[in-house]
Amino acid sequence: MSFSEHGCGGGGASYGRGGSGGGSVLILAKGQISISGSIVAYGTAGLQGGGGGAGGVVFVASQTGVSLQTPAYIDVTGSSGGISGSNQGSGGGGAGGYVRIVSPANSVDPTRVFVLGGSAGSNGFPVSQTIAVGGGAGGSCIDAGGAGGSIPAGRNATSTGATLGSDGFAVVTTADPTSLF
Repeated sequence: MSFSEHGCGGGGASYGRGGSGGGSVLILAKGQISISGSIVAYGTAGLQGGGGGAGGVVFVASQTGVSLQTPAYIDVTGSSGGISGSNQGSGGGGAGGYVRIVSPANSVDPTRVFVLGGSAGSNGFPVSQTIAVGGGAGGSCIDAGGAGGSIPAGRNATSTGATLGSDGFAVVTTADPTSLF
């Protein structure tokens, strides 16, 4: 098993940090893989207008079979963008991650695999500073992260246009992955 603590992070804003990406999990086995505990690689939320981090990457391959036991699940959901503040727009949501399962026999319920994009940051406060910047974009490893919110001219304006991150991808393939070993 291999773990990475760094994924595809979101963009920062003037005072807000973009969220970290979800990281990665790699499981390769010659025998049967039975997943009885959940595998989670979320992005983290953006702060003060920062973009949300993208969901992570999970790759599972077996030369005999893969099963996902109920109630276990795999979740690589992107995180939400940061809330707007007095000098920056709201952050875009992080894109969903990527799940790939390869084996000759799969028993994986696709409704237990989550690859959703994160929500756009909300409008917390009217922008009241003379100098203001748009929110950070959401992170992406596979598909598009959400756009950061823009700031219309004038004081006491409300951040507009932050969007949610795109959903990621889950691919379950019935094939012999021997060439990976």
